[in-house]
Amino acid sequence: MTLIHGDAKDHLPGLRPDVVIVDPMHPPRRNTALVKQEMRILSGIVGADEDSHELMQVALASARERVVLKWPLRAQPLLESPKPSHQFSGKTVRYEVFLTGTKTR
Repeated sequence: MTLIHGDAKDHLPGLRPDVVIVDPMHPPRRNTALVKQEMRILSGIVGADEDSHELMQVALASARERVVLKWPLRAQPLLESPKPSHQFSGKTVRYEVFLTGTKTR
């Protein structure tokens, strides 16, 4: 694994990775329970993740095998299209898997 400093939207097309995992800041919650203090601080520093939809589009165009999106269990889907190939649900999050099928052997 290699850490590359920069905007993923700029780097992904040139990298052509097999798998991309996208874990954007979650949308605002509707209930009154607070998230952990560390995440509230991080959210205050980072702000709203307004380009997560665009990042997903770049990831889908760049990944050779699949894109995995970590998203809140009860939140509306980040993308209306394409639909995920399959999902794995936990107590609070779901992982949506999008098969891209563009890998060349």
